[in-house]
Amino acid sequence: MSNLLELTNTTTYVSVTWTKITSASGTAGTTQAQSTYVDLGTPRAEQMLVRLQLSAGASPTAGQTVDIYVGYSTTTNAFPANLSGADSTWTGYTSDPTTSASKLQWVGSIVMGATTAVQVADIGLITPYMQFAAFCCINNMTTTISAATLTILPIYDNVI
Repeated sequence: MSNLLELTNTTTYVSVTWTKITSASGTAGTTQAQSTYVDLGTPRAEQMLVRLQLSAGASPTAGQTVDIYVGYSTTTNAFPANLSGADSTWTGYTSDPTTSASKLQWVGSIVMGATTAVQVADIGLITPYMQFAAFCCINNMTTTISAATLTILPIYDNVI
């Protein structure tokens, strides 16, 4: 007999609402976007895979990146680094996105090919230590993002 709990919310995925990411146009990460907050559940999976699917408005230079960060909270509105938990532009707590992002947890990056076709990558794992999460995108391409979907998939059945 297994001592692991079997919970329905640890086997379903969470999709992130993120329409403002399309206003996060290059260059070199000067504009960022944040997602709505996501309820990761109580209890929740011990680890979750983060999958990013996006397309560029024009062909980016191959090798340019889009970086994803996450901030956690015990409520729906008290995130670090001035994340609001709303679908909007993110200004951080300083005008320097690198400094602001240092207050968040880096999830991963997608390395873009020179195409406007949809590109998909499993960019990283998160170990959520609080119930709510908000994600931040820093676009390092020299072009805009035309569409994006961020999906969080539980990968372990252990719960925290």
